[in-house]
Amino acid sequence: MKKRGTVFISYNQDIITTGTSGYASITIARNGTYCAHQLITNTNSLWDCIHIATTVYSDGDDVFTFHINAAGISNLDTDSWSQMNMIWTDK
Repeated sequence: MKKRGTVFISYNQDIITTGTSGYASITIARNGTYCAHQLITNTNSLWDCIHIATTVYSDGDDVFTFHINAAGISNLDTDSWSQMNMIWTDK
């Protein structure tokens, strides 16, 4: 971000776990400090969506990063059911 203001960030990802021990977690960080976290576990080998959203104030010159960690995942839908949104406002 190069301007000050409020930023709304959301991210969804559809996953399938291999069974009872699978998980996925997503974190959003602002300048290396986590500001949101979501964890989903045990989707019983069915499609399920992990979703994360946060609203933060940006001072300008902020860097937002996304981290995805997962184990026991058999599939990620990166076409139709993967989405990231960033909405910025100066209000």
